[in-house]
Amino acid sequence: MALGAGSRSILRLVVAEGVLTAGVGALAGVVASLSLGKVLRNQVYGVGTTDPMTLVSIFVVLAVAVVAACLAPALRAVRTDPAVVLRE
Repeated sequence: MALGAGSRSILRLVVAEGVLTAGVGALAGVVASLSLGKVLRNQVYGVGTTDPMTLVSIFVVLAVAVVAACLAPALRAVRTDPAVVLRE
């Protein structure tokens, strides 16, 4: 903001960084769950190891949690006065 960035661009930058990182982690998790599904097949009762509804619901819950977790520091960064940050 001290260099001319607007509130929206700061908010978008912080949220995009967090969502990108979480997206890579979610993709790795899906690949791991599909590859390890055969090992865990006997331990999960009533749910298939490649059940699309389970994978989608977990992905949606994690996406909401990621956006909520990224919004808190993003909103704090937007509300902070750049002059105060530069003096510290």
